[in-house]
Amino acid sequence: MPVKIIGEIGVNHNGSVALAKQLIETVKAAGADAVKLQYFDPAKMVTKSAPLAEYQKKAKGIGDSQLEMLEALKLERDDIFELKAHADTLDIEFVCSVFDVADFEMLDELQVSTYKIPSGELNNFQYLDRMSRNKTGSVIVSTGMAWLSEVLRAVEFLKGKGLPESQLTVLHCTSQYPADLDALNMKAMTTLRQATGLAVGYSDHSDGCLAGVLSVALGGQVLERHVTLDRSMEGPDHKASDDPQSFRAYCEAVREAEVAMGDGAKVPMATEMDTREVARKSIFARTQISPGDVLSRDNLVCMRPGTGIPAELFGVLEGRLSSRRYSPGDPIEIG
Repeated sequence: MPVKIIGEIGVNHNGSVALAKQLIETVKAAGADAVKLQYFDPAKMVTKSAPLAEYQKKAKGIGDSQLEMLEALKLERDDIFELKAHADTLDIEFVCSVFDVADFEMLDELQVSTYKIPSGELNNFQYLDRMSRNKTGSVIVSTGMAWLSEVLRAVEFLKGKGLPESQLTVLHCTSQYPADLDALNMKAMTTLRQATGLAVGYSDHSDGCLAGVLSVALGGQVLERHVTLDRSMEGPDHKASDDPQSFRAYCEAVREAEVAMGDGAKVPMATEMDTREVARKSIFARTQISPGDVLSRDNLVCMRPGTGIPAELFGVLEGRLSSRRYSPGDPIEIG
C-alpha cells in the first residue's frame, strides 16, 4: 500500500481563505494524497494567560500570547466548508483537525474520511471519547511530546470504545519546529508498531527529505508534512514548513523510497540476469581430458561465464569418468 502523504497547511494560511486555497493547490500539485487544515475557536481553546511556546516567541507578528496569536490565525466555520469544496474540485482528500468536542459535528457534516488526533489532545479522554464515535473513517493518532505509556493508554481507550485496530494509525512525532536531527528518534516508529500492534507513520517537522525517506524504510504508512508558500512569512509555523518546491521534492523522494524498498522478496531482479551470467562461474576443463579420465581438481576449474554447469556442482563431478575429450577451456558437459 502506498504511503499516504498529507500536506499540513495548519495555520500557514495566516487567516486568509485565499491563501489557504493556494496552499491546497500547492499540496495537490506536489503529488500529495491529502491536505489538512485546523479549525479552532481560540476562546474555547486557550486561556488569556496561556504563554507562547519558545519557537512561537521567535516568530514575528503573532502577538504576545497564544490567544492573540490564534485570533489572528483562525478560520471561520464557513471558511472550512468553502475550503473543503475547493479540495473536492481538485480531487484531493480533505482532512481537518479540531480542538473542541463540539466541533466534531462540523467534521460529521463535512463527511471527512480521516480524523486526526493532535498531539496536544492525546491525554484528553473527553476528546478521545468523542473521536471514538467516528467509526466510519480512519483515525490518526499523533504522539508528539508523549511517553510510550501515554500512547498506550490513549490507544487502549480508543480500542475499548470500539474502534478497530484496522482503523487506527499511530504517528511518531517530535514537536519541535523545526525538529533537530538528533531529536527525530526515528527508531521510535518501530517501538510504536511493536508496542501497539498498529500501523505507524510520521509527522515530520524536520528539514529536508531524510526523515521522510527513513519513515518509508521503517514501514511508515502515513506521512504528514507542513507546507507554506514562503518560509519567510510572518507566523509561527512557516520556518518549519516546506515551500512549494521543497514539498514537491519531498513527495518525490518519498515515492522514490517506496520504489526502492521493493516487495522484500530476495530474488534476482530481471535487470541483474545479464550480469549474473557474466559474473557467476561454471565448470571448464583445466587441462586436456581424455574419455575415461577421472574428473578432479587437477583437470577441472571454475571460471566465468556462468552459462554452463554451475560452480556449485563441482563436488558432484569430482570422481566421475569423462565421457568425451576436452581441450583446456572447454565447458564441461554432463552426459
